Order: sequence, then C-alpha cells, then structure tokens
Amino acid sequence: MTMERMTSVEVVVRDQVGAIASGLVPEVIESFLDCSTRWTIQKAACSGYLSLLKRLGERNADISDHGFDWSMRIAATEGHLSIVQWLTAYRPEMKISARVMDAAALRGHLEVVKWLHKNRSEGCSVHAMDSAAAGGHLDVVKWLHENRSEGCTTGAMDTAAAGGHLATVQWLWTNRSEGCTTVAVDFAIYNGHFPVVKWFSELADFQPRRAKHTEGGSTSNSNGNALIKKHPNGQATLAFE
Repeated sequence: MTMERMTSVEVVVRDQVGAIASGLVPEVIESFLDCSTRWTIQKAACSGYLSLLKRLGERNADISDHGFDWSMRIAATEGHLSIVQWLTAYRPEMKISARVMDAAALRGHLEVVKWLHKNRSEGCSVHAMDSAAAGGHLDVVKWLHENRSEGCTTGAMDTAAAGGHLATVQWLWTNRSEGCTTVAVDFAIYNGHFPVVKWFSELADFQPRRAKHTEGGSTSNSNGNALIKKHPNGQATLAFE
C-alpha cells in the first residue's frame, strides 16, 4: 500500500520543478517531518489523532490487548466515535471490556453507546446506567433501559439526586424498580439541591433503603456496586469499585 504524502511535504514541493519535485527529495523531506514513528497506536488513539492512527495503521503498527482496551475506553470517554470505529476495523479480533460502553455512558455519549451496542458484543455493566444517571444524561439512561438488559443499582437514583438531576430522579422512580437509599436525600441536602429534596418529601410512598456508611466520608449503596464520595466542598460524586 502506498502511503499518502504528508500535506506539509506537498506544500514544500508543489511549486517546484525538476528533481526537487520528484524522485527522492520529497521522501527525504517527509522522513524529517514525519514524527509518527515515535508514536504508538495507543498514544495516538488516546490523543484523538485519527490521521496519525491511519499512518500508523499503514505501517501495521502493533498494539497489545490491554493497550487496545484502554485506547477504546479513552476514545469512548471522550466521545471520539471515529477513533472507536477505526480501532475496531484495525483489530477486529481484539476484545474489549464492558467498561468501554460504561465510559461512553458516563460522559453522555449516546452515539458511541449505540454504535458499540450494534457493532460489538461485549456490552456494558450496571455502571453504564448508574453513571449516566449520575451525570444527568437522561437520554442515555432511557436508551439503556429500552435496549440493554444490565439495568442499574440504587446508585443510579442516589447519584442523580446527589447531582440535582431532578428529571432523571423522577424518571428512574417511575420506570425502574431499584429505588434509592437514604444517600439520595442526604446528598441532595449536602449539595443544596432542594427541589430534589422537596420532591422526595412529597412522595407518599417514599421508603428509601438504609445506606451502608463507610469510613472516609464515603457511602456505598446497599448492593455494594457504587461508591458515593463526599468531597470537602460538600459535593458528592460517583466512584466505581
């Protein structure tokens, strides 16, 4: 396969004639300018450089199983669908972990979630819906509910409440059966999300599960799948085990 000449080289030689514009001169110039040999597939993918990935791919650059999974996870986290697609096409035999789709859901990248669902078989875990809810990404939560079977934990509503995402809390309460723990109200109060607190207080049948408290200002839900960490500024965030 003939590699496409770098744009910078084309600029240098386009107005030249004779030997400078042909033969080995452009290739020599390119050898000095091309830094892709100092890059790896993993580094280029994690940096979001698709054009560099293509150059490395033309050289059949190698990547480890761990590096492939990590690259896919970072690309999914950043919403770089084109990188996810390129990596899959480049090494279709390599497997990834469920954390890749989880990562896309965490940041609300629904198109990446949909593509992984359609084109890969590894799926996701309960962390996908939990973390999407934590970020208030209701479109992702709804899509996972309708198209995936992993479900969520009480951490979904707990962290949605902690983040003040009332619409997400209301949807989970109506459409899911996991419910929440006392963390939902506690952290909504800590973080000053009083519309969420008010909504909970007006529920006639509101009976949250008792949360299990741990040392260090952290609280885990009753299923032990999610960890909510309270920071010195009073904000609560979701952390995975």
